[in-house]
Amino acid sequence: MTREIVILDPDRKGKVTVKLFENLKKSGVSAENVEMIAKETMELLELI
Repeated sequence: MTREIVILDPDRKGKVTVKLFENLKKSGVSAENVEMIAKETMELLELI
């Protein structure tokens, strides 16, 4: 199994984050979980 490395440019990082939160909101994730997920997402985006 091979993994493909995807590099997002800075403009796309914001779009990915917005899309993630739109999907979380639609799925009914609680506010506490959204805060935790936001923190984790920002840490992941720093690595990209």
